[in-house]
Amino acid sequence: MTSTRVDVPTADGLMPAHLWLPATGSGPGLLLLQEIFGISAYVERRAQDLADLGYVVLAPEIFWRLGQTRVLEGPQMLDEAMGLMGNLNWESAVVDAGLAFEVLSNHPEVIGEAGSIGFCFGGGLAFNVAAQRPPAVLVSYYGSALPGLTGLADQVTCP
Repeated sequence: MTSTRVDVPTADGLMPAHLWLPATGSGPGLLLLQEIFGISAYVERRAQDLADLGYVVLAPEIFWRLGQTRVLEGPQMLDEAMGLMGNLNWESAVVDAGLAFEVLSNHPEVIGEAGSIGFCFGGGLAFNVAAQRPPAVLVSYYGSALPGLTGLADQVTCP
């Protein structure tokens, strides 16, 4: 199964995102927020795994404002990813991820409420978004930004 492209409207244009549907065509929604390497092969495999388990998965391209989908594998991979992070506007990323969550939540194939899951950079981003737009559930895998976001802990009310 492959993903299809979905555009997420923002005030500054359309943010590309990737949508995976389960074999049944519908199910609970999960917003999948990327690691520092963007929508990498790893993120695509995890999205497919989640779709195979019955979830509708949306993975937005959070680096879209920087003109990047992913960091290509190679010896300069980490340096390039760190450069992208240095140029990323965190507040815009939070807004964009929140808009992607709304698109997912309102997607016709999503049954019930949507949750949020993020890896590393995406784990912190998912936590920050959850403080503003509570998902049904939040999973933050090794959220690298979490130490700087502890002030939001009382605003994150989901499991």
